[in-house]
Amino acid sequence: MWARVALGLTVASTLACSSSGAGPGRGIPEPLIVEMASEPQLGAPAPADFASSRRVLVGPSQLDPSYIGRFGDVDFDVAVGNDGTTSYVATDDPDFEAPEGARVGNPFSALLPEHAEDAADAEHAAGTEVVREPGWGCHIALDSGWHAATSMEGHACGEKVLWLFKRRN
Repeated sequence: MWARVALGLTVASTLACSSSGAGPGRGIPEPLIVEMASEPQLGAPAPADFASSRRVLVGPSQLDPSYIGRFGDVDFDVAVGNDGTTSYVATDDPDFEAPEGARVGNPFSALLPEHAEDAADAEHAAGTEVVREPGWGCHIALDSGWHAATSMEGHACGEKVLWLFKRRN
C-alpha cells in the first residue's frame, strides 16, 4: 500500500516526520489493518476501534479517514465517511479480479466497446462511459458496481488499469 503514495492515491495526514525521512516507523503511523471475513462493503460500519490519521483520496480534492481491510490475500483501502460507515473501497492488488474480469494491469482501453471480443461483450460495453475527474483519474463503471480506474494527464487516460474501486455517490 505504501507504493500508492507515489501515485498520489493514498496519503497520511500526519506530517510530523523524523529527520530520517517519512514512512513506516519514521514519524508516520502504521496504517490500521483489519482482517475481514468478506470483501469490504459500502455502507458497512467502521471497526469499533477505528481512529486513523491515515487518509485516502476518494475523489478530486476529497480525503477521507481510512484503514486497510484485508480479505484473504487482498488488501483494500477502506474509507470511512462522516456517518461512520464505509464510503469508498479500493484496491491496487493484482490478485483481485472484479466479477467482469477487470484487474489491475489490464489495458484500460480493453474495457471500451470498440474492443469487445463478441456481441455479448459489445452489448455490455456499449453503455460504458469513461468518466474523467481532473485531479484524480479516469474510470469506467462496471455492472458489478466496481469501477476500473487509471491515471489522467490533461484529458488523456492512462493505458493500464491502476486500481479498482467502489464509491458512494
